[in-house]
Amino acid sequence: ASIGTAAERGALIANIMHEGVDARAAGRCGLGAVMAYKKLKAVVVRGTGKVSVADAEGLKTLIKAHTPVVSDRLKDMRTYGTARMVQVSEQIGSMPIQNFKYPHRWEEGAAKISGPAFAEKVILKPYFCGGCVIGCGNTIQVKEGPYKTVVGGGPEYETINLLGANCLVDNLEAICLANELCNRYGIDTMDTGNLVAFAMEAFEMGLITVVDTGGVALTWGSADAMLEMVRMIGEGTRIGALLMQGLSRASKAIGGEAEEIAMHVKGLSMAAHDPRAYNGLACSYATSNRGAHHTSGQTHLYEHRLAVPEINHKPPGRFVVEGKGALAALTQNIMNVLDSLKSCKFAQNGGWTIGPLAEAFRYVTGRTDTIEDLIRHGERSFNLKRLINIDRGISRKDDTLPKRLLTLAKAAQGYTPNLPPLKEMLEEHYRIRGWSEEGIPLPETLQRLEIP
Repeated sequence: ASIGTAAERGALIANIMHEGVDARAAGRCGLGAVMAYKKLKAVVVRGTGKVSVADAEGLKTLIKAHTPVVSDRLKDMRTYGTARMVQVSEQIGSMPIQNFKYPHRWEEGAAKISGPAFAEKVILKPYFCGGCVIGCGNTIQVKEGPYKTVVGGGPEYETINLLGANCLVDNLEAICLANELCNRYGIDTMDTGNLVAFAMEAFEMGLITVVDTGGVALTWGSADAMLEMVRMIGEGTRIGALLMQGLSRASKAIGGEAEEIAMHVKGLSMAAHDPRAYNGLACSYATSNRGAHHTSGQTHLYEHRLAVPEINHKPPGRFVVEGKGALAALTQNIMNVLDSLKSCKFAQNGGWTIGPLAEAFRYVTGRTDTIEDLIRHGERSFNLKRLINIDRGISRKDDTLPKRLLTLAKAAQGYTPNLPPLKEMLEEHYRIRGWSEEGIPLPETLQRLEIP
């Protein structure tokens, strides 16, 4: 687990990178910057012991029952990786396009950077995490041309959309090279994509000029301009020295209208799932403890297609409003459980949801925690994080979305353009969580969750 050169240059969007050329990353919230601040370049671990479990036979039986189901339901991820979601994202209005300001469809562009295009042009083989049957990663190579890459980990869905569609770049090979550069520098591809799109819009508005970029015209759709910005951010040169500090700091330093076009929540730049396509996700982004990251709640998955019989959950539909504040709270609690137990969130799509996870937890630990117990553990974790944020000044004023996402409606196939009614959902969310009107956990909530 190592940092890259960008962290050593002071980039606050720096990752902790793993697995060498396969390039897996602890990639959000600047953990690489924390390592660099501590003068720590890498951590190397080699284990020689064995891990014992309370009921090995019960665990094996459970895994054998679920493995073929998970493998079959997610088999297309072995072919396309997470790029399989690109065109669907565009169709339903979830794709971020032109710094989230493009309200219309982008079918032709999406097709050029979609899963089938990747499989045809650059994918060499699937990448499996240890012991996994899904294989959602890709080993890729652009073999020739100006955007040639080495053999290594390919760009994921978030990277493809944020360095691609969000910058109006539809050149698949250029996106692959941008991904490789980010991995080599050790910077977050999602932050970088948002920063490049922000810079392109700021350039369009005259807030950034060629003097700042060393002569590079930041034109929408220019693959070469996008790549030059990635290099500037990774190397901390010219305007990149400011952008590597993240959207919040960069937009404040530029001033004027720059803050209005900075697409972030609580300082963390947007994930590549537009909350105008999922009302529940809008509430989840706004209330997330770490900002606009989709895996903090994965609420969109639960409101769109994931049924969880163990908790009597059926997807209510993306544009339903009632109950979405409560759903955001539930899914955030569940995600805190999955994060704590290091359980893959993609596996939920294959049926490995909170029910079988709770069963596995009992087999491994010998404890008797029920599904409800685990969700309560997740709720406690979420509230502890909220209290830490409150101690640092976070309150209801920060539980919001960028103005653009609340005022500029987004088109989706077969649906009326939508704006999430955030105020209504927040009120429900606070009530369900047992928080005050300012978003502070009430004394009785802390007592119920045994938080001193």
